[in-house]
Order: sequence, then C-alpha cells, then structure tokens
Amino acid sequence: MPKLKIRVLKRALKPLPLMNLLVTYLTYLLSIILKKSIVVGMPPLLMIEPTSHCNLSCPLCPSGNGTLKRQRDFLDLKLYKRIIDEVERTVIGILLWNQGEPLLHRGLPEMIRYASDYGIFTMTSTNLNILPDPDALVDSGLDHLIVSLDGASQETYNKYRINGSFDKVMHNTARLVEAKQRKG
Repeated sequence: MPKLKIRVLKRALKPLPLMNLLVTYLTYLLSIILKKSIVVGMPPLLMIEPTSHCNLSCPLCPSGNGTLKRQRDFLDLKLYKRIIDEVERTVIGILLWNQGEPLLHRGLPEMIRYASDYGIFTMTSTNLNILPDPDALVDSGLDHLIVSLDGASQETYNKYRINGSFDKVMHNTARLVEAKQRKG
C-alpha cells in the first residue's frame, strides 16, 4: 500500500491538481463549520464506469443480481475522452469500475492509456474471470489493479462469485504477472 500512496502523491503534487485538492478540502471544512454545502473546485478523483455489463451473478451486486434499474451499456470512447479532456488539469485519479466488469469493455486499455498519458493515476477493479489481452492491459499504463478473489477454493469462491471460476482467476492472474515480468 505505501507504493500506491507514493504513486498517487506523485500525480497529486503537480500545481493545478494540488491546488484543486486544497481548495476542495478547504471548502469541505468550511461546509462543516457553516453547516451549509459549499462546492468550489473540481472533484480530485473520478469514478467512471466503462460498462454496466457483468459476466458474473454476484448476489450483492445490482448488476449481478438483476436489480440494476438503469440500462446496461458500454461507455462511448469519445465521451470518455471528452470527460478526461475536461478534467485532466485538476483531477488526480480515475477509478475505472462501478457496477460492471471493466474488462468486458474492449476499449479499456485505450481508456487507461488516454488518462495515463495526461499523468492521471488510473485504477480498476475486476473479477478477472476474463482477460482478453494481458499485454494490452500491462502496456496501458494502469497504475493499480484490484482483483476481486473472494475465496481460497472454488467452493468458497463460488459462494459469492456466482458463475465465476477460481481457477480461471488464478490462471489470468498468472498471465498478467507473466506479461508484466516479460515487459519489465
């Protein structure tokens, strides 16, 4: 975790994102003191959902259990780039996940690369039951990857990750590690 914090801080220590973070924090404190909402500045961190589709049926997830009330879709790459272009001067990080499985979006590596090329910290979370191209993910500039592996065997894993494969996650993790080592 300390390495993660250092990478985030390196991104945050640029003048505009740092000033935005300070302004946002100070207005938050002022809101508490005045007991009134004051919003100044831009969000220092954004969560952007590449897709609301998922390949599993997890019982506590609105996408997996069928209770998601909004339309399932894939984020348009042009819209994503427009968002990044608007916030690139003030944002510190982009979290690329929410209700869906990010790796189902074919353009995910391009999304990561686009933000990363601006110096924005990128992070995603996956069930890793699919891994279309480990090299593309490694080459994308992704700063941090969360793998949701809820169990130590197929039996315990499948209690929450319905229709998932423990062995597939382990295999895909090994593929990612191999790609990362091969690429240095």
